[in-house]
Order: sequence, then structure tokens, then C-alpha cells
Amino acid sequence: MFANNVGGIPNNNMSNADKLSESLEKWLINGNEKTAASFQNNVVILTNLIRDRTLSDPEIRTFMEACGINPDKNFGFNVNANIVSALKERDYNSVADFFTFKKSNSPPIQDPQAQALTSLKDTWKSNATQQVGSNNNRDLLTALILDQNFSDQNVLSFLNEIGVRPEGGWFQTKQGLPTNLKSLLQAERPRVHQTFFEAKQAQPVVAPAAVQAHAPAQAPAAAPAQAAAQAPAPLLKTQEIDLDFLKTVWKSNATQPGGTQNNRDLLKTLISDQNYSDQNVLTFLKEIGVRPEGGWFQTKQGLPTNLKTHLQAERPNVHQTFFEAKQAQPVVTPAAAPVQAPVQAQAAAPAKVQAAAQAPAPVPPVVAPVIPLQVEKIDPDFTTNMSIEGQRAAHETAKKYLEDNIQAMNGDVFIVSPPKSKNKKNNDYTQPIGDVDTSIIFWENTQGVQGDIQRDGKVKNRLVLYGVASQFNGSEAVRRLTVPPGQAVNAYASDNTQGPGAQLQFPNEQVEIINDAANLGFNGLCNVLDETTKDCVKHGYLTPMTEASADAVIAQLKEKGHLLEFPCIGNIPKGADNTEKVYEMLVAAPAFGMYARGVKLTDEQKQELTFLCAVNAYRAQFAQTLELAKLNPGKEVIFKPTAPGLGVFGNEAEFVCKGFAVAAREFETEFRNHGVKVALQVFRGMQPASIIKDTLGLQEINTSI
Repeated sequence: MFANNVGGIPNNNMSNADKLSESLEKWLINGNEKTAASFQNNVVILTNLIRDRTLSDPEIRTFMEACGINPDKNFGFNVNANIVSALKERDYNSVADFFTFKKSNSPPIQDPQAQALTSLKDTWKSNATQQVGSNNNRDLLTALILDQNFSDQNVLSFLNEIGVRPEGGWFQTKQGLPTNLKSLLQAERPRVHQTFFEAKQAQPVVAPAAVQAHAPAQAPAAAPAQAAAQAPAPLLKTQEIDLDFLKTVWKSNATQPGGTQNNRDLLKTLISDQNYSDQNVLTFLKEIGVRPEGGWFQTKQGLPTNLKTHLQAERPNVHQTFFEAKQAQPVVTPAAAPVQAPVQAQAAAPAKVQAAAQAPAPVPPVVAPVIPLQVEKIDPDFTTNMSIEGQRAAHETAKKYLEDNIQAMNGDVFIVSPPKSKNKKNNDYTQPIGDVDTSIIFWENTQGVQGDIQRDGKVKNRLVLYGVASQFNGSEAVRRLTVPPGQAVNAYASDNTQGPGAQLQFPNEQVEIINDAANLGFNGLCNVLDETTKDCVKHGYLTPMTEASADAVIAQLKEKGHLLEFPCIGNIPKGADNTEKVYEMLVAAPAFGMYARGVKLTDEQKQELTFLCAVNAYRAQFAQTLELAKLNPGKEVIFKPTAPGLGVFGNEAEFVCKGFAVAAREFETEFRNHGVKVALQVFRGMQPASIIKDTLGLQEINTSI
């Protein structure tokens, strides 16, 4: 794609995000070539970006970090005349000065955003005295981390000045797991994360290329050739080193462009480095969750990869233990049931799935990821580069994959579309909210979806459907990305929001299968959008960028909203004593708020998009609730919807409420006839979801009694 322009200047009509994305892709292509010419091309790329005054210093630093540049390594840029000249135009004398904010004509910590930070600190202090202040301050921190108008130094200063601690509840759960906020900080602001947490870590998190620099000091081991010639011996005692550093690098790579190759290089370096013991290597392989039969060690044709050959030559003891032990005993995740190999989606009949024997086991808070065969990480620009017809074909493949694999593990799968409204006025976002039947529609004070699903999995003669806040591709992600195959369970474990919390209550293989479908191209909007609006959704996030594209999407939702598709999946929750299937339906809302930087839409357009997405999502959920009631006569049926889009997605509660009310009135008669109850879930009775229950005058219900 860039063969003729691998050092070229990005189109000035591009957004800053697109400029940086295209430049990064070119950079990676050049980096793989490793020639003098490709190095010079990268010098040109970096020089052009530095001289582009539409790009802020933080944006360029983020780009350089993504490329693996750090001020402690001499990539030839510190002494390159073009780079130095460009940096001097920004008042910096070197790459090192650029990273440490040392301008020649200004104090190192001065920043034009200082006044804004003072206002934010006042807001933080005010929030701390309010009932819902913790949630508001969490949203404030999230927005600050994501806002590239603030430099890394701004963010670091803010964290230090408000007095939050690395080991405090903002960044670490009671179980010692990283919170969603910590994961976001590490992904979006790696240098801030490194500096802020360095007092807690023996080693700072650095680029994967520095693995050897962090190897433990040990006496030199035998040469690889000698080791290969020796007969396998018992594994050495585990060395006292911090493998958490390498695991952090591994996880970070998995979210970055080119991460697979970086992790392949990391593994190769670790295997070769005799400062690490055989037991270190074996432990690392197990803890990152790679499998002998996975794509790291075996091609699709069943042939050994270069990495497997390398492991056998350099670490015969590890090779023997890792592969022989795994062949003798299948790899399972520590879930309620062993992992089943996902069924490969095909145009013809699906491949057979061999189910492993059921063997209940305790469920730890974080488990090794399942790395499925045949599913590759989706192209980051899939919805932009692929034609809408191609996207629809991929969506059908993903649906079949999802259905085949969930059914293979005795789960239920429904792909649900909202019924088409008989009254066009019901698609008018300016209509009054109106009333709902409060004898069948209630609100419930929830302390968390996790405990609720576990409880409902034990109640006989009852069927519960949960509305789960997800994305339009079914994958849960805190920013515009699709979690790579096999990594969903671990990724979701550090996300405290409702969607990941709900999905993780079900078998781990189900979580991975749903995320696989997202990587195969599941897109609930693809039958609504067309070639002109296809790229308004990226990684399941719906955000039209211009007024023209917003108008087009609005028209399409009005005309073809009934073609939206949402997955509904029923299964027995993992955990002790659960015997009943609980259903989850993954729905989504448009992404505004902090996810809409650079978006040029009117308030009215955002309101109409919010309403149209809400009314169609609720229609689909109400229709599925009714279908489940008809399929399960004699059972009490309760639908527990949430309110997607409120909070950081910036959807106005009035128009989410209106969508809920309009859809509810369309189903009230049928719900009364079938004894269905609706219990709107309001987390700890707080805003913003409480606005909906107050507006509609709903009465509280307790379904746990």
C-alpha cells in the first residue's frame, strides 16, 4: 500500500489521527526492511511530523513512543541534522529534551494548559464532597488521560497534586488487580504510567526491544549448541526475577500495531538469553497462555514454526516439558468447564467440535487467555478499507462462527433485530417522552451485575435477560480497538464497567468466542450503513465525524433501523451451584463525549442519533424478552435492561429515556399477556441512570427476594 511512498508526507486534508496512523504504518514497513534507505525514510517521516504545526507536542511524543523511540536510546535521531533542525523549530535541542519537556526558551514544566488544570483540581475537590463524587472524578481522570490537548507532564502533575496514590483504589482493586483507569493510563500515557508507578516497580516499563537490558544478572550458561547436544535434564529451580515486567510488555504489545511481531521477537530473545533459566522461560510461556498447538508454534498446515524450532534448539528441556506435558494433558483455562476448540466458520457445514470432559474447578479473578486457532486479529482499518458488501459477508461468517461455537458448548444463540415500527412518528426524537405502564416496568437498585447474574443462575422457574452495554461488534473495549483473539478474558478482568463484568460471569470460552466473532467482522450496523457511511463505525464504536455523515446515518437508521442486529446468548454462569441459564443481550449506543474529539456535529444531531440507537436497541431487547417468554411458558420472565450511552459516551439521558419509553409502550400489552416484568438496572440508585427512573416515575422492585 505504501511501497511508493514509504517516506512521503501525509495528506494535509487528513485529520491528525489519520496522519499519525498512516505515518505509523509506513514507519513499521520501513522498520521491517532494516536497510539504510528505510532508515532514511523514517527520518523523513519523523521530520515531517515534527514540522507539521497542526500536530501538538503530545501527539508527536505519542507517535514516537508507538514507534519504540525513547530518550535513553540513540536511534541515530539525536544526531541527525534534519531531526535536530525540526526540533529546534519547536524550541527543543534533542529527542531527549523533547521527551523531558526541556525547551530552550521556557521552563521545563511550564505548559499553556496550567490554568485549565487549576480548574480541574477545583472540580476534583468539589466532586469529592458529593454523593456521586467518586464516579464523577473517575470520569474526570478518564477524560484528562484521553485528551491530547494536555501533555504527559500536565497529567503527571495533576495526579501528583490531587494526591492519588499508585497503590490506592483508583488504580488497584481490593484483590490487587489493575483497575480500568490504570489500564487506560498505561495504554494512552505509557510515560506517565512509568513515571507514576516507578516507585512501585523494580524496573520501569520500556519498549520490548529492551528485554535483554532487564535480564537478571547470572553466571553465563552453557552455549546453545552445547545445551542442544545434551540429553534433557530436570528443569532448574526458578530464578528470583520479575517476570511481571515481561508479561507487561507482552500485554502492551498485544494492543499495538505490529504487536504480534514484537511479541514474536520478545519470545525469541527470551529463549536465546541464557541469563534466564529454563524454568523462567517455561513459567513465562504458561503465564502468558500460549499453547503448543497454537499459531505461535504451529502453522495452519500443522508444520513447526521458526519459533518452535528455535525453542527446541536453544531450550531442549523446556521444549520437551512444554510439548510433552501439554500432549499428555489438554490445556484448559481455570474455568467451570474446559475450553472447547472453537468451530471454524465456513461457507459449508461447520467443522466438528470435540467437547472436553466436564470438570468443575474454582474460578480465579484472572486467567490465562485462550488463544483460538484460525481467528486472526481484525485489520484496524477494516470498516474503512473493506467494501460494505465485504463487511456484510464477514458479518455473516462471524454470525455463523458465533452460533456454531456457542451451540457446541450447549449455549443458546439468537441474532436479534428490532421489529419495524408501524408508526413512523415513533421514530421522531422530538416527541414527548410520555408514560409507561408502571405495573410491569420497574427500576432495581443493583450493587453490580456480577453478583446479580450469579444469583439469577441459581433461581429455578425463572428466566432473566440482561441488557449488556457493549459495542456494535460485541467486543468490550475502553477505547477504539478490538481485543485480539484469545485475550478477552484477561483484558476484561481489569475493566470495571457493566459490559465486561457481565460477560465474565459466563464460561471463559464463551467470552473468547464472542470476541473472536468481533475479530471476524461482526458488525450489527453493516446492514444499515452503506458505502458512504461504512466508516462511521470503527471497532464497534459509532461516531459520525461530520454533519453530512451524521445526517446520512440518521436517515439510514430511520429507514433501516429494523436491520440492526444484536447477539443474545444464554448459558449457565460459571461458578459453584449455578444450574439455570441466564441470557445476555449485547447492545450499544453512539460514542460521543470524550470519544468524539474533532467531531463536528450539532447538538440536535447527537440527540437524534442517541434516540434512534436507543429506541431500536430497546425494541430488539423487548422483542427478545417476549420471544423467550413464549419459548418458556410457565417460567417467570424478567428483563433487566441497562442504559447504554450515559456517562463517558456523552448520550443525553432525556433521549435515552425517550427511546426506552417509546419502545416499552410498543410491547406493554404483550408483556401483560405473558406476565413479563421489566426492571431497569440503576447502579446504587445513582445518576445518570436514575434520571430515567425518576422521569418515568418507576417504582422500585427487588428481584432477589
